[in-house]
Formats: sequence, C-alpha cells, structure tokens
Amino acid sequence: MRILIFLLALTSAFFVSADVLDNLYDMNDLKQPKSDGMEICISAYGNEGCASTITAAYLVACNAYKSVSTMPADTSDKKYTRSECANISNSDRNPPQLHYYGIRKNPYCSGGWCAEERFRGNPISWSNQYERKSWYCPPEGFPEHENSVTIEPAPADPLAPTFMCAKLLVEPEPELDPDCPAPTDNDPFVFGSGGGQTSVCFPAQNGRQCAIQTDENGGYYIPASYGSAEPVSCTPDIDPSPDPDPTPDPEPKPDPDPTDPEPEANELDAINKINENLDVLNQNQSASSESNDERLDRIALEIQNSNELLSAIKGKPVSGGGSNINNGALTEIAENTKPKEFNFNANRKQGGLNDIFTGDDLAQVEQEIEDKKTELADYIEKIKLESKAIFDINTNISGSYTEHKETIKGAEVDLGVGRFSGFFQIIAPALIFVATVAALFIMLGGNKE
Repeated sequence: MRILIFLLALTSAFFVSADVLDNLYDMNDLKQPKSDGMEICISAYGNEGCASTITAAYLVACNAYKSVSTMPADTSDKKYTRSECANISNSDRNPPQLHYYGIRKNPYCSGGWCAEERFRGNPISWSNQYERKSWYCPPEGFPEHENSVTIEPAPADPLAPTFMCAKLLVEPEPELDPDCPAPTDNDPFVFGSGGGQTSVCFPAQNGRQCAIQTDENGGYYIPASYGSAEPVSCTPDIDPSPDPDPTPDPEPKPDPDPTDPEPEANELDAINKINENLDVLNQNQSASSESNDERLDRIALEIQNSNELLSAIKGKPVSGGGSNINNGALTEIAENTKPKEFNFNANRKQGGLNDIFTGDDLAQVEQEIEDKKTELADYIEKIKLESKAIFDINTNISGSYTEHKETIKGAEVDLGVGRFSGFFQIIAPALIFVATVAALFIMLGGNKE
C-alpha cells in the first residue's frame, strides 16, 4: 500500500503547478540576497548575461544563447561535434562569437575522417546593455537560504534585487508515542475524511494508549499488529505509580526576644525604653509571621501531593477488561484502606483534674489576671500623662525692648529694636514652637532607620 502511494505521488509530480513547487521553500522566511558590488548585463539574441566586467558578461550571455541554439546540420563530408563561445582575436574590445567545431571526410586521414577543427564563427547580435547591483544567495549568516525565489512583480529600481533567498521547507517528523509498536513497511494506510490533523488512539499492550498523529487530511498508518482493531477515545495517560516528592520539615519557631520590664526614674530613659520594647515586640511578631507562612506553604504542598495521588487513583479503571493495571489499582486501594489492628487499656483516675485544680486555685488565677489588667491600665495612663507634660509647650513670650535714640541733623531718630516690637510679638510663638520641636527631635534621637 505504501509503495502504491509513493507511485501515485511520483506520477502526480509531473502535473503540479508553480504554486505547488513554491511550497518547496519556506516563503515566510525569505532573506535579502548579498550584494557584491556593481555588475554589467548584456543580452545575446535576447539571452541575458551579467558579470563584474563587460568581457565576462559577453561570455555569460553567449553561453546562455548557446544553450538554446541548435547545431548546424551535418553533410556527407562534414560533421559538427561541438560549439564554443570564444574570442579568436584575444582582445577584450571585441565581443566573442559562437564557434562551431567538427570533422571533415578525407580518404587520406586515419579512418577516413580528419581531426577536429574549427569550421566557422557566427557573430552575435548584442543588445540591452546596462549596469546593476550584483546579488547572490546565500547571504552571510544564512547558509541554508541558498535557493533563489523570483520577486513578482519585478522592482522598478534597476539596482534592487529581482529575487530573494529561501530555504527548503522541511516538515518536522511527527513524534512517535513510545506506547505504540515500532513502524514497519507492512503497516496499512488508513485514509482520512479531510477533517484535519488530529490524534487517533488504540489500546496498548501495557494498559495505556497508543496515540497516532494523523496528517492534515486525517490519514495515518496503523500498526500491523493491531490488525482490524477499532480506535478508542483518547484519554490522558496516568502514571500507575505516582511518587510525590516528600515535603520538607518546617524550621522550628524562633524564641521571642525578651523585653526590659524594669522601670526608669528618668522620663527620657523611660520613653527610650518604651521604643526599644515596641521594636522588640514588632520583631517578634514579624518572625512569628514568617514561621507561620512557612508552615502554610508546607501544608499547601502536602495538599497538592494528596490531590495528585487521588487523581491518579481516580484515573485508574476499576472494572472491565481484566488488565493488570485494573487489578493493581484495586489491590493498591484495598491495601491503603485496610484498618490496622491496635490495643489499648484505659483506667479512670480517682478525682481526675478536680484533685489538681481546685476552685480556690482558679479564683486566685482570675484575681491575678484582673490585677495585671489594672496595673497595665495604670501604667499606660501614667505614660500618657508624662508624655503630655513633656510635649506641653508654652509659646507665650514677654519682655521689653531697649531704646537707642540718636540726633541726626537736628532730628531725634530711634535706632533700637523697640520699633519692631509689634512684628516680633507676631512671629515669636512660631519661632519658639519650631525651636522646641527641633530640640525634642535632637533629644529623642530622630529617625534612626
């Protein structure tokens, strides 16, 4: 069957259009050809040739004309053997001619025919000489783009390239499913219905599925060992023995840093100690939060592993077919759900916890809690009063200004600052407030962060 398909493809290759031939190249990855300077083009009877010099262009065009021309007819005493483009005068100023060579009949020559000689040279009609840039494939850096693809329509600029460089369009080989048998020459071809490229699945010998990728028309080769088996619905393969990674043990929670409960006689030292204790509490809370985040991540990882195990068990068939995978799944579930035997003995202790914690002990603990609450409330109120006293700023100012009078040109002039007393009384509270805040900022140490 496969040989027949190859023969049909080979036969149809003689009737393909230019569009089909263009599909041999990757038209979505064209590169501009490389330029090697200017070149001269000229035509010999309409057959164009281009080269870096006019002499070389003559030869290229002459050889192009030679490839399409025919040899003169032989006669009874003359046979033509070959033709050649050459310049007999050996001068670059004279264009080459197409020379014909052959042998003549002569009874005095060996075998009746003499050695090959040049019969004549035919002049050529030259036309359409012009200059253009020389382009060629492959460009630098793209060695696989060695095929020329003509640009249509041709560019109007004579210096622009008339073609682009393309590489062969190579279709990637489809990936073979390791659960499928190895392909052989005896595998029959199943023609598709034109539904596009898809996957066709068959039950595999190992309990999984053999997934076969079809071509763009839905056709595929079925393994010969499957015989006349019918395809089944494709389902994702599940690993029969999932082995999740164990989650790491969390780091132990760090011990909280101790605070300093000792009272301070100096108010400024007390405030500093309050700030230090608040900073310790903040660090302890941050460390505890990070430790909790680590444990939550560990719990999430364990839940994910459990979900994977449950998904694998759910994906295993539990009835029908009688395959090894089915029996293995049922056996695994039975083993994992089998209850384990254990024994224990319990005796009730006389009195229980009532003998350890009495009502008086509980009342004493509750009283101590209330005392601590009252003590803490008093301590906080004391801190508020002391802080309020520290930040109680008196912005009032009083005082007198001296006079300094001088007599200038018979007139008495006051040169003292008393004349500005009204203005000073306006700005004095603001200046004192700013100075006080700055002093407090210096005393408390400012922002140490």
